[in-house]
Amino acid sequence: MQQPLLELQNPLDVILGKEFFDRLPTSAGIYKMYGEQGELLNVGKEKNLKARLMSYRRVKFTGSSRKTLTLIHRILHIQYELCENEESALIRENQLLRELKPPFNIANTTPETYFYFTVKVLDEKQLKEKAVSIILNLTFEPNEPEAAVFGAFKGLGSCHR
Repeated sequence: MQQPLLELQNPLDVILGKEFFDRLPTSAGIYKMYGEQGELLNVGKEKNLKARLMSYRRVKFTGSSRKTLTLIHRILHIQYELCENEESALIRENQLLRELKPPFNIANTTPETYFYFTVKVLDEKQLKEKAVSIILNLTFEPNEPEAAVFGAFKGLGSCHR
């Protein structure tokens, strides 16, 4: 393999600076990448924002996809939003993808529905007979205060498995 004449610098180091990457949190969240006219280019989520965004900073010009190289050359600004955990980051990312449809994101830009299972135990005080009854419910929005909630499950198919 031929050695390059010049070692090209990743433009994110120049545009955003080392300080931007040093200050990034290591918690879960979503990030939004913007271009020259303030247009949204890309949305992503990660359980460790710093690690994910540092991976863009370390992109090499050899061996990287054309799409990734084009993206990093168009980024002028990155915003991030912290989320409670990886699951909430995934849900937030999917909301933004469907709403904003950034050009560098193709997957998950069509509507998907998230489902939750709720499990509620009724004791004998709530029943006329001395027994225990369990109510299992499949719902879009879990809002029963005394129920245990399991999910979110993407699409109805994942709930049937």
